[in-house]
Amino acid sequence: MLTFRLAGTLVVGLLVTQVAESRAADVGGPAFVLGNWDGLYLGALAGYDNTSFDWHEDAGGSGYDGNINSFSGGVFGGYNYEVNRFVLGVEGEASLFSGGEEFTSVPGPGNINADPDWELTIKGRLGYDAGRFMPYVAVGYSWMKLNTTWDQEGPDGDDVNVSETHQGFMAGIGTDIAITENLFGRLEYIHTWLSEERYSYCSVCSADIKLGQNSFRLGLGYRF
Repeated sequence: MLTFRLAGTLVVGLLVTQVAESRAADVGGPAFVLGNWDGLYLGALAGYDNTSFDWHEDAGGSGYDGNINSFSGGVFGGYNYEVNRFVLGVEGEASLFSGGEEFTSVPGPGNINADPDWELTIKGRLGYDAGRFMPYVAVGYSWMKLNTTWDQEGPDGDDVNVSETHQGFMAGIGTDIAITENLFGRLEYIHTWLSEERYSYCSVCSADIKLGQNSFRLGLGYRF
């Protein structure tokens, strides 16, 4: 359902942009020339992230499913090459997260705090030059670090912190929208399939955690 809502938002954004471009042309406003998406670019991004948290206790096999809601911010950069209105590109991005979740009914430890830390992504893009806007699809690979804390209850219970890095493939859709000749905005939806990793909290207590992430991002970039 979230995917369809975000896809619908993208479509609405594209339609609004197209109408605005048509009105600008009618009143003699500046026209954006096709073939203007070539070259190097850099930018900043901000997003909302919903990460599925799939826990399986190593000893007893008990499971727990939850969701981690967080916000992210970071930078991106890449290079576009245009051929007959089709835009081929490669891009890298780095993000930091803010926010996490406390799960209070996890089999075994009981209380687990889960906080995404950072994420690195490299991806390829295939877009279409439609003048002011450039819709695209993207595929790539991501690495994300997750910090967890076993919150032990009682006066003698010390918290145990364990962090691991998950990795996996990502795919998404989006659009870049020209604001000026060099400045552009971005609207993007990404889904990432992240790996299952082992978290060991003591010599006899460990669990496997698998993640999946849905991200909705806004960006602002500059073409050189």
